[in-house]
Amino acid sequence: MRLDTSPDPVDLLQDASVDVAIRYSRRRYPGLHAASTLPEWFGVYGAPAQIAHTGRRAPALVTVRWRDSELYDEGWQAWCEAAGLPAWRRPAAEHAYTEEHYALQAAIAGQGLVLASSVMVSDSVAAGTLVPYRPEIRVAGSAYTALCAPGRERHPPVKAFLSWLRSEFRA
Repeated sequence: MRLDTSPDPVDLLQDASVDVAIRYSRRRYPGLHAASTLPEWFGVYGAPAQIAHTGRRAPALVTVRWRDSELYDEGWQAWCEAAGLPAWRRPAAEHAYTEEHYALQAAIAGQGLVLASSVMVSDSVAAGTLVPYRPEIRVAGSAYTALCAPGRERHPPVKAFLSWLRSEFRA
């Protein structure tokens, strides 16, 4: 298996050297076979001690400054509105990171609460290093979709990989 994490999309109908692409988007891909999808949602998480002391006052927040930071800001805004906590948009302190992984590590270290993807935070929640704050409040995210050219899903190595991927997505 060769893994390429380039942000440039591959044309699966033209490039036969690539069997499967996993894309993160809300889009549909007509003309391609969607083999499996892992949906995500966003919630607010923090270290257990941080969550225990969080009330209606705005806590310190850990934020991510992606290339398209509007998406993250819109996520915080949607979560705050759904939670009825508009004051949180003016945090007590803000710690900003360019990578979601670093933001999660900062939240684990108790620097504040983080708005995080259910996919990215799953291992930390399972380990108990992060816990959800108001778990009933979720913001819709996108999805990871495994795609291939039609018919390619029947090729034995591709079929085996997609079968494994489906079981991982279910887990």
